[in-house]
Amino acid sequence: MKDFGSSPFAFHTILKSLNSKLEFALSSADSPTIERIIKDIERRFRDAKQAFPLHEFILEVEASFNQIINNTPEALILLMKAHEVNKSSPFIATRLSNVYETNSEIDKALEVLHETLNSIPGDKDINYNYAMLLMRKSPENFVDLLHYLKKSFTEGDNRFQAQFWYARTLFLNNQIEESRVFFKRLSSLSIDPQVKNTPRGIIGLESNPKEFTGRIKMLESSYGFVKRDIYGDDVFISLHDNFVNWNTFKINDPVKFNIGFSYKGSVGIDLKHKPL
Repeated sequence: MKDFGSSPFAFHTILKSLNSKLEFALSSADSPTIERIIKDIERRFRDAKQAFPLHEFILEVEASFNQIINNTPEALILLMKAHEVNKSSPFIATRLSNVYETNSEIDKALEVLHETLNSIPGDKDINYNYAMLLMRKSPENFVDLLHYLKKSFTEGDNRFQAQFWYARTLFLNNQIEESRVFFKRLSSLSIDPQVKNTPRGIIGLESNPKEFTGRIKMLESSYGFVKRDIYGDDVFISLHDNFVNWNTFKINDPVKFNIGFSYKGSVGIDLKHKPL
C-alpha cells in the first residue's frame, strides 16, 4: 500500500496495467514472466482489499483478471503446475484457489489453500483467504473460523478487514464482550468513512437473512439502539441504514430487524414494527 498511498485510483491503474502485461505474457507463452506477474497482481490485490474492501474497482479488475485466466487454458495449467512444484507460494495458491472459487469448486479451492497452510502455517494472507472460503462453506463453524481469522492479523497491524471479520465471528459465537474490544479499536481508525460505517456481513443467508427481535431502548432524530431479545445486548440503528418512517418508532416499541456489522459493531437494518 505504501507504494501508491491511500488512493484507490492508484491501485486501479497499476492493476489494469498488470492485467495488460499478463495478457501479453500469455500470448508469448513466457512461463517465468507469467508467474512473476501473477504474484505481483496478487500482492496488489491483497493490499487493495485491505485498504478499500467496498470499492467497485476491486471487483471490476479482479473479474477481468479471472476472465483472462479462465479464457487461457495455458494459464490455469501453469497455475496448477506452479502450485504442485511450490506449495509454499501464497500468491500462486491464492490465485489458483480463486479460480476454483469462481467456478464454484469451493472444496478444491479450500484444498489448495490448506496444502499451502501445511507449508507456511503462519502466513496471514492464506489464513485469511482460507477463513473467508470456509465462511462460505460452513458459516457456523465458529471454532475453525476464529482459529484461522486469529492467525490472519497481528493486533495493532493494518489488516483491518481480517480484524473486522474476526470481531464479527466473535459476536456470532456469543463472545460479545470480546468482539466489542476489536470493534472499539476499528471504530477509532482514521479511514474512509464508507469503509468504517457501511454495514456488511449480514447474519444469515444472503437470500434469507436471520431475523431478530427486540425493543427500542434509545431513540434520537437519526439514530438509536435496540435491546436485543434473548441476548440482551444493544444493537445500533440509524436512519441512514433503515429507509423507514423514523417518526413511527418510539421508546420501548417491539421491533424486528436483521443484523449487519460496521467497523463500530453490530448494526440493525431493515427495521420493522413487530406486531403485538
